[in-house]
Amino acid sequence: MSLKSYIKSSPTFSKLARRPLFYYSYLSKTIKSLQSASVPEREKATNQLLKKALFRALHTPYARNIGLPKSLDEWPICDKNTLQKHYHQMKITGIRPHLKSYSGGTTGIPVQVDLSLDALALEQGLLDYIVKPFSVDWFKSRIAVLRGDDFAAKTSQKKILWKFQNGGRRLHFCSNTLNKDNISDFSDMLKKFNPDILWVYPNVLRQFLNLLEGPNHQINPKLLISSSEIFDSQLAALAIKKLNCRNILDFYGQAERVCAAFSVGGTLYHFVSAYGKVELLFEREENNFDLYRIIGTPYWNKSYGLVRLDTGDLACLPKGLSNKSVKQIALGIHPFLGIFGRHNDHLLSPSGEILVGIDHIQKGLKSISQLQVVQNSTHQVELIVIPKSNFTQNDADQLIMQARKKIPITMGITVSLTDSLNKAPNGKVPFIIKKI
Repeated sequence: MSLKSYIKSSPTFSKLARRPLFYYSYLSKTIKSLQSASVPEREKATNQLLKKALFRALHTPYARNIGLPKSLDEWPICDKNTLQKHYHQMKITGIRPHLKSYSGGTTGIPVQVDLSLDALALEQGLLDYIVKPFSVDWFKSRIAVLRGDDFAAKTSQKKILWKFQNGGRRLHFCSNTLNKDNISDFSDMLKKFNPDILWVYPNVLRQFLNLLEGPNHQINPKLLISSSEIFDSQLAALAIKKLNCRNILDFYGQAERVCAAFSVGGTLYHFVSAYGKVELLFEREENNFDLYRIIGTPYWNKSYGLVRLDTGDLACLPKGLSNKSVKQIALGIHPFLGIFGRHNDHLLSPSGEILVGIDHIQKGLKSISQLQVVQNSTHQVELIVIPKSNFTQNDADQLIMQARKKIPITMGITVSLTDSLNKAPNGKVPFIIKKI
């Protein structure tokens, strides 16, 4: 077992890593204070936080290379390609403990960011803040996880369906094995475990609920919390109907920790002003709402000078808002309608499993510029790679090996190299294309 895996599985070390002394207490108080602050107080506090973040970012080779910008507006917007290219130049000089965070993401561009202890404590402080009204705790409560865990032995005859962590208080399911033949095993184990929190990917939850027969399966968690994918009102209604769970939270964030938002009840969302600076740039109109690009600058990552990251995500706002209203939404004063994103970033196996976590398979592969996954049939997946100059056959083999953590042996996997990816009719480049 690796040190990282040991820390995750140990209740004591996991809590110390996520709630480091001093950092956690101070940041938790800051979150609580700003969430209840008036507009002038919130503006003043966030301006100070931004000023400190930009001052730290100026002490990086990247800032010197772009001319030491004097204000936020003078910093260029940083897309994932820029972040990938200038990773080392954005490091803040000095020696401080940090954790490397890897993101594949639904852009298909592998990126890496250093996270200081402040950045780790910030996210945990926010997660603790939003679940507190429901009388649950991330480290004391019983948590069942229906997300993208990949501990199953895909090549063995007997698949591993679940495992326990944190001294038995966390039950992690291998969601990529869920199908109509073992749905009763999953549901029976959930009933027996009796979770306080059910933590899910929306696509996995939708598959689980659709396979369940009957309206109420007596799982009844105190809280259903989702993240990493789009959660919609139809899914919320289905969860209420089949799980009898009316306490629903959806959390939006990124591996780079640049900004965050959450929704209570699966409807309206609020950005968290203490987390990072949010800029909303108008993208286009839709029939019922306007779309804005989400640009984020983290306040608390003292190991890395990341400024104005284009998250690749779009926020849905009511149509025809004034600039003042848009800025107040970005500050967390007023709600917005949700994140406009991909509902179908998963694959479908020959036996009917929904395969999730596909955006993780390129993590840490620095020889890949961008990846696109194409499912040509239920039995065949093609990994289309825009390679860097140092890409080798060993990298292709490593990519397939990492993909096998998510994709069963019953599906063939090939790697193809290209200099351009497939585009949708709207000109965007989808991460996953299903031709079935």
